[in-house]
Amino acid sequence: MKKHPLSKVVLLSAALIAGITGTTIPAAADPFTLSLDVPQYCQYDSHYCGAASAQMIMNGYPDAAARKIIDQPTIYTWIQTNQTEPEPYKAPGMVRDAIHHFNMPPTPAHFAASADTDAQSATFRFLGWMSRTNYPAAVMINGGHWVVVTAFDTNVDPQTASSVTLNWIEFNDPLPFCT
Repeated sequence: MKKHPLSKVVLLSAALIAGITGTTIPAAADPFTLSLDVPQYCQYDSHYCGAASAQMIMNGYPDAAARKIIDQPTIYTWIQTNQTEPEPYKAPGMVRDAIHHFNMPPTPAHFAASADTDAQSATFRFLGWMSRTNYPAAVMINGGHWVVVTAFDTNVDPQTASSVTLNWIEFNDPLPFCT
């Protein structure tokens, strides 16, 4: 896991899809840091970044008893078989549906997938969701590669403010490929 200053990250979230580059969302007050214990896995194949991200999330639930390891080929095959969106390995709904199919998260988490062209709004919502649920979020970077957000630092808790400034973000990247 590596800290990524916001200016070097472009995110598309499975919880909320958004592209952000160097985005600062204005706010005030007490710093807030969220850091989750999520395993790092490499991806087995070139189209398995979504499956690897789902695998990391399902084995990174806050309650250890709820964690489950499903292998990437099984997740990928399920997505291909049940696809309802074009480019299923890039489709946020299919990553969400695979997580719900194989290991529905316990309350309070329910993964959502939606497109949002407003980067500030989408980022604020997925940071708030992570803060509220303590679950990692699958996001897409560089327009086509899934990673798992595991930590972030903002100037305030996203649950208690109408806007935040994102200082840094950490994510598990399934690249490079497994050898």
